[in-house]
Amino acid sequence: MNFIAHVREEDGREQMLRDHLVEVKELGEKFGEPLHLSYTIGLAGLLHDIGKYTVEFQTYLNEAVNNPDCPPKKGSVVHSRAGGKLLYDLLHNGKPGSLAKGLVAEIVGNAIISHHAYINDFIRPSDLDTPYRNSVVEKEVNEYHDLKQRFFRDVMKEEELTEYIKKAIIEIDEIINDTPQEEVYSTMSYVTKMVYSSLIDADRTNTRDFEQNLKKTAPPSMNVYYNRLTTHLQQFENPHNPINKLRNEMSEICDEFAEKPSGIYTLSIPTGGGKTLASLRYALKHASLYSKERIFFIVPFTTIIEQNAEEVRSILQEYSYILEHHSNVVTHDSEEEDEGALDAHQKLKIAEENWDTPIVFTTMVQYLNAIYHRKSSSARRLHNLSNSVLIFDEVQKVPSDCVSLFNLSVNYLCHYANSSAILCTATQPSLEYVHNKLKIQEDAEIIPHIEKISRKFERVDVVDCATDGQMNNDDLKNFILDKKDKEASVLIILNTKQVVKDLYHKMKESTSYDIYHLSTAMCAEHRRNFIDKINEKVKSGQDMICISTQLVEAGVDLDFDCVIRSAAGLDSIAQAAGRCNRNGKAEKKNVYVINHSEESLSKLKEMKIGKNISLRLMKDIKKDPAKNILEPYVMKRYFREFYQEVQNRLDYPIPNTTDETMINWLSDNRITVTNYVQRNDSPDFILRNSIRSAAEKFQVIPDLTTSVIVPYCKEGKDVIATLNDGQTIEELSDFLKKAQKFSVNVFPHELQTLQKKNGVRGYIDGSVKVLVEGFYDDEFGLAISGEVGSGGLIY
Repeated sequence: MNFIAHVREEDGREQMLRDHLVEVKELGEKFGEPLHLSYTIGLAGLLHDIGKYTVEFQTYLNEAVNNPDCPPKKGSVVHSRAGGKLLYDLLHNGKPGSLAKGLVAEIVGNAIISHHAYINDFIRPSDLDTPYRNSVVEKEVNEYHDLKQRFFRDVMKEEELTEYIKKAIIEIDEIINDTPQEEVYSTMSYVTKMVYSSLIDADRTNTRDFEQNLKKTAPPSMNVYYNRLTTHLQQFENPHNPINKLRNEMSEICDEFAEKPSGIYTLSIPTGGGKTLASLRYALKHASLYSKERIFFIVPFTTIIEQNAEEVRSILQEYSYILEHHSNVVTHDSEEEDEGALDAHQKLKIAEENWDTPIVFTTMVQYLNAIYHRKSSSARRLHNLSNSVLIFDEVQKVPSDCVSLFNLSVNYLCHYANSSAILCTATQPSLEYVHNKLKIQEDAEIIPHIEKISRKFERVDVVDCATDGQMNNDDLKNFILDKKDKEASVLIILNTKQVVKDLYHKMKESTSYDIYHLSTAMCAEHRRNFIDKINEKVKSGQDMICISTQLVEAGVDLDFDCVIRSAAGLDSIAQAAGRCNRNGKAEKKNVYVINHSEESLSKLKEMKIGKNISLRLMKDIKKDPAKNILEPYVMKRYFREFYQEVQNRLDYPIPNTTDETMINWLSDNRITVTNYVQRNDSPDFILRNSIRSAAEKFQVIPDLTTSVIVPYCKEGKDVIATLNDGQTIEELSDFLKKAQKFSVNVFPHELQTLQKKNGVRGYIDGSVKVLVEGFYDDEFGLAISGEVGSGGLIY
């Protein structure tokens, strides 16, 4: 009997199970090299599908192929437990003998049994059950003896497998010896995540390559990109503008610093100092010198991605291998066994982006989701963060709940995964004030004498209009018109969408000036078009007013004559100031900070804390006019006070629990283990983490949004028109990349309203959601009411 892994849809060609296991093993070994886990991940690949060596599964596959209109019930034949059980029987059985031996069984076994779902808990906090142990000990595996013999005959002899396993044990043992004792549990959680990520990517990549019969072409080397960048920069070698001269100097410093060994460094270039190209210069040279495979720009806002990615593409003359990834267009991530014949939903999962490209622009949300979220499509990307240069732009925007998780992830990637990290911002947060610290290198700051350089970049005066009283939108309207009489362009940044909406309409009724509104209700392409229009008007000196939420205050290359910022965290005020007199065309311009009386910050707790600290600092500064609110020492004080106020949230408290945190669940899990021991004997497994429960609770943003593709402009409508169940994996992959820039993130209550109004349709079993025409406005974006063109559509 031939044992088959998959059957190709196009021509019915069969992929032999032996070939699939060996090829996934080889891919796993490659993925594991920078992690020092080649044999560990290779072992996962080798054994992940041995459950298909059964007559039961082959019968199931045959029925799925021959009866596509009436296939057998999905998941009715479980094949994923067999490899995990085999490892447990060979290495563990409750008495592993050595720590490393037991960990190989638990880590690799858990990845295998979970490769069509998400990693299992070792102990589940909610009911103290043991899902991993249940899968490898309690549950039976059909045809277990026969499938083992078929594997040993067909793929690898038993004695060869034993020798291979020994090499995996050595790898885990070396990591244990390199890890402080108090960090072993935490480190092994990250190792488990990496093994799982590598396995599912190797599995899906091999399946995709077989299904599509593709041959990949190699991208240009990092050195080629570096040479293209330096050629571009040579055009600006002798600038007359003092700001541009400083930008060049800092770019040169980054180039020299790139020769240092990989580590965790800071790049505190002042706002408007050219940190995108300076950090890219560091990254390309460092990647070239130290053989890094990828460069990641990880940013807080999608607006930064849109503008920066386009600039880098143009400079590097590269349009194929620079990826923007900011939206998960696929909203449904089901757990289902692989039946060997791919349906549309399975093709969609395989087609999703895995970050296997030289330069990736993505968001902090996507970065944290890759490490901590339970969606397998996110977890698949994680291992590609290894052997990379990670540039974290505006790192101060990491939500307070996620600070410890962020720090520990960067520590792991740089210490165990051969990556280098740059914390790149004009307002470095004082992360030394948190318990789980970043292990930053000594002399970590790339730019020397940063306070002196910051003073040279002073292009604005921050005018305190906040501590003496409050303004409502009527007051603010008059304030704006007064400033507009003196300046051509004015930018207003407020904290909530509702006051932005209200102010926009008041201004429209009161003046004939061109007024623009920027909103997260607009898809990326829509925002980009508006920003281009705004830039044209600003550069030509035309009169205009722009009203926005904070999405414009970081990484967006806009240069206004005057900025008005509603009081918020000091880092936000500093970023807003970076949109004023950005290129130093005038000696000084004014940034006005106001205290808005109509903003409700009750649901924006961190913003409220930051605002109150900023107001306190501004009152102190007022007593000494010689001081500057944007000085680095003031920013340091701001972050110290901020982290002191939120310190009980830094480890990601688990909702509806007492003293439980995500950090606990992903390490020694002390409280859960204590509860387990009180009910049972001590656990007979080494790892105790609740890795799946943690992933199920994890949200970077409390109200999880859903991506909806919108019919903006002809191109957006054309993208939607291509979507159908019969697409190939390659066509779906192309669709997903294009669809990102036509997607809007919708909150649960908004999605519910749209569904009630039949304003959204689901495709591919509801995995992809598309907005119906009539619910998107070409000026304001998402129109929940469905009344396009009405006055209340701003979101």
